[in-house]
Amino acid sequence: MAEPGTGGEIESEGDAKREGKTEAELWKQKIDRALADEKSFRDTAKKAVEIYEAQKDKSVAFNILHSNIKTIVPAIYNSTPVPDVRRRFSDNDPIAKNVGDATERLISFDIDQFDLDDEMEMMMTDGHVAGRGIIRVRYRAQQSGNFIIRRTTCERWPYDRIVIGPARSWGTVRWIAFQHDLTKDQLQRLGVEAVRLSNMGFDEVKAGEGDNRGIEKSAQVWEIWCKDTRKIKYLIYNDIDDGLAKVLDDPLGLPEFFPILKPYMPISRISQYLPVTPYFIYEKLANELDIITKRITRLTEMLKYRGLTDASIKADVDAIMSADDGDFIDSQSAKLWANGAGGLESAIYTMPLDQLTQALAGLYVQRDQVKATIHEVIGLSDVLRGASDARETAAAQHIKSEWGSLRINNHQRAGAKLARELFRMMAAIYQEHYDPETISTITGLPMNDQQRQIWPQVLQLFKSDLMSFKIDIETDSTIRGDMARSQEQMNLFLQATAQFATSMGGVLQIAPDLLVVAVEVYTSFARQFKLGKQAEDALDQLSQRAPEMAQKAAQGDQEGQAEAQAQMQLEMAKLEQAVKLKAIDKEINDAKNAVQLQIAEITAQGAHIQHQDSIQLEYDKLAHQKRKDARELELKAEQMDIQEEQADEQRAWEDYHRNQDREDQKRIAANDR
Repeated sequence: MAEPGTGGEIESEGDAKREGKTEAELWKQKIDRALADEKSFRDTAKKAVEIYEAQKDKSVAFNILHSNIKTIVPAIYNSTPVPDVRRRFSDNDPIAKNVGDATERLISFDIDQFDLDDEMEMMMTDGHVAGRGIIRVRYRAQQSGNFIIRRTTCERWPYDRIVIGPARSWGTVRWIAFQHDLTKDQLQRLGVEAVRLSNMGFDEVKAGEGDNRGIEKSAQVWEIWCKDTRKIKYLIYNDIDDGLAKVLDDPLGLPEFFPILKPYMPISRISQYLPVTPYFIYEKLANELDIITKRITRLTEMLKYRGLTDASIKADVDAIMSADDGDFIDSQSAKLWANGAGGLESAIYTMPLDQLTQALAGLYVQRDQVKATIHEVIGLSDVLRGASDARETAAAQHIKSEWGSLRINNHQRAGAKLARELFRMMAAIYQEHYDPETISTITGLPMNDQQRQIWPQVLQLFKSDLMSFKIDIETDSTIRGDMARSQEQMNLFLQATAQFATSMGGVLQIAPDLLVVAVEVYTSFARQFKLGKQAEDALDQLSQRAPEMAQKAAQGDQEGQAEAQAQMQLEMAKLEQAVKLKAIDKEINDAKNAVQLQIAEITAQGAHIQHQDSIQLEYDKLAHQKRKDARELELKAEQMDIQEEQADEQRAWEDYHRNQDREDQKRIAANDR
């Protein structure tokens, strides 16, 4: 991008058009300038990709780039993001809750229809190898009988087949363009006229990407997304005389218009919105590492057991060299070397190896020091590579992991943010394109009479611009969570729940009419924790049943108070069970992610497969125990449900008998009168 006041080519597009330039010529000029601005980045990115993929077998002796990428990417992204859609302000709004449930189910269904992990990992690999990773959102609708099948997916887009208009930040980008190599048949499907196709010249370069190009010739086509006009324009790069190939209206209707997430760039320039290839931050150190490794290889080749012998005892020496363990061979010239000066030792000279071994030892030390320097530059600490000191306390190791991975944490947060923005973009497509029939078919909603009554209002909010004010779309994470911190939060919630119940128990015995207030205070407090959908439903049930329990407690009889308190205790016990189940699920997922990350690190460092098997066995044992604990909690929850049903039946039976007694008393009183 040119500096202010310099390097421009036209004063305005309007003036250029009045001077005779066509829109196609202007767009080609813009694309050429953008490619020129990115030339240095593209050159360095191409070189880094060649090193990472080992395209030149003898060029790099120690591929530190490949090792680093295979460690960094799993550390940043090792867990499939799960959508978490809830009411923005945690208030008691059943319409917003159903909108959130429908949105979450739609996202969960769509991300199960394609390999999200593969696309995200390739995008992040692009970012850390080349310097820029792109995720593009796709929406497709296909008629199937009387039903329209709608799918919203995403794909990783190659870093070098996109250009971004000049800007200093992503928010100020006005246009982007995707590069395609389209065959004649594909151009026909795009809508290019047959006459124009017959006059076009197709490149000798075949269609496709990289070396896998196929046999058909192609034309370079740019798909331009212009934010100012909200139009999509197709430009055939080598055939601009006939103007743009096609112009379309905005097909997605996204708030930010562009069909891609903010490009993932681990390092970017300050002066321009252009990426930097991370490898070239430590390229000189990598070259030094490569030189050391090549010297180690050459010295290792020289390190051979060799020597000189007297020609007269050659036959005996050859026999000794070919002898097996414990063999004693008859000598043909024993008297010659036995009676000679110095004996056999003086007749054999061996090549000295001490200096070579000392040089090799020094080179290995130097190589480790260079590797450590590279890891320091890019943020790979000893904690992330699984190294630790057994003498350190748990608190010291926790502090070390927190402060030793700050730079990696930045990338982890960026990955989680990308997943969140992807889910929000998918939700915007649902708002714009999904009809009520599709929503109900995919989500299975409404499921009960209460939901059916408010379903028209739910759809109205779902389709309105007010949806973002009512619900918040987040994701749990894309990285292995801090298990200790999560357990600490869960324990804190359970302790606070027990303290609240103990404190309010005495108050409610004196003033049972405060039960509704107590429940509202508790549910408001509980919603501040990220408890999950099951616990959220339990909180909603507790809030809904609070007035009924308060009414029974306010009748004044001890039986009603005891029943209300028992009901509240049962609801809170169910909530605690839901929280414990969520904690166990999280422990299992965290353990699985930890194993996957450790295996990736071991693989990158060349560890043995037996170590991987032992780690996997430990994980299997832990997962089995956690599943057993979860099953026990589920059985307890089922028992609670049975007890609650039995209690409801008992209450209904007692209410029936009380009503019968009242009717009998009324009849007796009437007869007495």
